[in-house]
Amino acid sequence: MDCELCGRKTPALYTISIDGAKMNVCRECTSHGKFSRKVREDAPVKKQRAYKQEETGQTEETLADNYGDKIRNKRRELGMKRKEFARMLNETESVINHLEHSTITPDDKLIKKLEKKLGIKLKEKYEYKPQEQKTEDQEMTLGDIVNIKKK
Repeated sequence: MDCELCGRKTPALYTISIDGAKMNVCRECTSHGKFSRKVREDAPVKKQRAYKQEETGQTEETLADNYGDKIRNKRRELGMKRKEFARMLNETESVINHLEHSTITPDDKLIKKLEKKLGIKLKEKYEYKPQEQKTEDQEMTLGDIVNIKKK
């Protein structure tokens, strides 16, 4: 049996919950989620179908990672306090504070309003790049896709 997180072959699997998703993992990977139960050895393990990755060359616009810094720097450059900036956008001061600290993600309407009032671009073009393909006998695991932060 293979761990769905790291791909290791293991004699026993354990079901854990990671942000609501149930996964069958090896003993070492159980610390990455909330333990649910041990999988019976005779129970068949359902394989989920991998989604096809987008083709190379396709681009889409996504919100810049540093959107909060861009907003804060431009507001300061214009010499505005948060309160007057919020009034100009018809938003609350706390929304501006959260945006500048990147603790909330603005919707498209607010992004357009910010870009227009500040004269900056908050969206960046993102191009899909192909990932290294595994051979036919190797299965892709979640651990291949995500970086796991060690505590």
